Amino acid sequence: EAAEQAPTFVPTPPSARDTVQAMVKYSKYLERQIKEMDNWRKNQDVRIPPDMVYTAESLPSMSSEELEKLSAARPATFHEASQISGLTPHSLVYLYHLVTRKQRREMGAAAAAQRARDKAE
Repeated sequence: EAAEQAPTFVPTPPSARDTVQAMVKYSKYLERQIKEMDNWRKNQDVRIPPDMVYTAESLPSMSSEELEKLSAARPATFHEASQISGLTPHSLVYLYHLVTRKQRREMGAAAAAQRARDKAE
């Protein structure tokens, strides 16, 4: 008659617990970051305004080194900006959001002005 043996309990190593905790803790942040990078990659041909001012006042999240490189290179598109050595993905996404927000505001203002002209006629 074979005696049944109870399974041996093996505790989870601390490194595995730490990994699972970090994954749970940061999963939403990582998902958002992946979504932003995917969106940015799809829109690399978006033009950067030629009159863009690369200063700490207008782009406070960027380092002075990044601002200097952007000022010197004056990239016309986000693809060109992504080719500049030393620019972080975070900075590229930040610049992308800033430019596209500005473009949306300008398009909204232009549409409102056109509606006002149409209404006046």
